[in-house]
Amino acid sequence: VIDGISYATADTRTWINRNQGTVRLDWNKSEKSTIYGRWTDFTTTNLAGGVQPLEGTASPYSEQNLVIHWTKTLSTSMVNDVMASYARPIWDFERAHNIPDVSKQIGLVNTSADVGGPYWGLQEYVLDPTTTYDWTTTANKFQVKDDFRIVRGRHNMAFGGEIINDRFVYHNLAADKGYFGFVPQFSAACPAGN
Repeated sequence: VIDGISYATADTRTWINRNQGTVRLDWNKSEKSTIYGRWTDFTTTNLAGGVQPLEGTASPYSEQNLVIHWTKTLSTSMVNDVMASYARPIWDFERAHNIPDVSKQIGLVNTSADVGGPYWGLQEYVLDPTTTYDWTTTANKFQVKDDFRIVRGRHNMAFGGEIINDRFVYHNLAADKGYFGFVPQFSAACPAGN
């Protein structure tokens, strides 16, 4: 009790789990041609718990990344270098998934198929809310570049180009399990005479 108000407090658990794998290939195709490739995949899951059973926020993150690089010596004075890459990072901010579908259990219809319960907005009270939103962000990044170098006497010239395509997708579910708000303006009795 702080200043006459009761508070629920406890130790909450937060956990993080991360896995990463990388595969790499170096191939000296010939004395004038080298190919390098790398694939990396990593996933991070986590959960920040709460005092009440339905509380908790997760923010999993993952990324797949592929790079292919080819260097070709065309002559003693000419080299061409080509690189292509792809990356797909995904980040979520969501409610815990180890909880029941409370909205369905209490009879609410037209809510999402996800787990969780409605938000109850009461002044100065917290009624065991689940996280009321679920964000998913995904980026698809493609890159291709080519560099050509030539040496003539004392002159070193380079030509090249690069193409980058970056697509970002943001998906947000908010109040998908229902939202109840109670404030004194709407729930207090009408003054006498009205």
